[in-house]
Amino acid sequence: MKLVGILRSRKFKVFITLTLILLFIYMILRFFFFDSDPVIPFIYSIIDSYLLLIEKFANLLLRWTGSPEVIQNHIIIRNGIQLTGFTTLVIYKKIVPFVLLLFWLTQTSIGRKIWFTILLVVVSFLFISIHNAVGAHFANSDTNSRLFLSILQSIGYLCINTILFKWVWDNKKSILISLSKLPINTKQLEKKIIEIIISIYIYIIIIQFSYNYFDFNLWIDFLFNSSQKILSLLGFEAVVEPSLLIGEYGSITMGKYCLGFQTMFLFAWIVFLTGNNNKIKWIYIFSGVILLNFVNIMRFVFLFIHIQKHGGYVLAMDLHDLLNYIIYFMVFVLWIIWFEKFADIRSFKKEQVVKQ
Repeated sequence: MKLVGILRSRKFKVFITLTLILLFIYMILRFFFFDSDPVIPFIYSIIDSYLLLIEKFANLLLRWTGSPEVIQNHIIIRNGIQLTGFTTLVIYKKIVPFVLLLFWLTQTSIGRKIWFTILLVVVSFLFISIHNAVGAHFANSDTNSRLFLSILQSIGYLCINTILFKWVWDNKKSILISLSKLPINTKQLEKKIIEIIISIYIYIIIIQFSYNYFDFNLWIDFLFNSSQKILSLLGFEAVVEPSLLIGEYGSITMGKYCLGFQTMFLFAWIVFLTGNNNKIKWIYIFSGVILLNFVNIMRFVFLFIHIQKHGGYVLAMDLHDLLNYIIYFMVFVLWIIWFEKFADIRSFKKEQVVKQ
């Protein structure tokens, strides 16, 4: 099905209509009934409640192992003294909802969906609890706990992805039938399913290794220096220092986790696996990565301007999240263009002609 056909389909029109209705209701509630954004705080409150439940189980683990640390409302206490060397958090909060969505969108029995949902929730809950318990135990410790926590987190990712691949393998036909609605040669994807599984395991290992052993300072400096040049053209003065973009009324600090390395890797991985023409494939990957870095630069430019006008970063947090979503949307658009124009499209069209 061509992209134009998808856009004209009844399901797409219903989806757009419902989306516009929800946006309209949100805007009415936001501007006439609430003094602040009601959606993001609500989502954060759910995550916070989930984290409190995790902390209770983490305390059980700490007691079972004889550790003196206790977690109380996100605060780590050891012998009555508050520790600041670790912050409790909910890891896997991006991948778990995605996997759950895949479970429930796949055409299969409700019983299997419920079973895999319970399995995924239990496994992720267990690893998040262990991660927070270990982090609390090593808080303010001289032990290099960061590497240990990274290894533990990686094991959790591998377990979650193992559950995902078990699901994909068991429901391969149903998933391929759904993907066949896009201009992709699903037979080619079926041949590459082992490569897909292996590459994702490699991705997890590489991501964890690179984030712990490399600081990416050259990349950060390049983004901030590029942002500084654009800001100077717009009439804003900025000074670049290591991991800082400094202005008169506030500054932006950047860690390696804000580089979007995972997003770019995922974009390149999808393109690599769904293309046969190596020349076009690599040109598209490099062009896409360059574009995403430019979008990242513009993200810092808009954040910096927002801070200079409002005098603080707290007000920029919602804008920060919004710009993140824009980057995700850009990746989605790049994938649509790739699938529509380049991704094995010739062999797909030949198959359609033969079927007709």
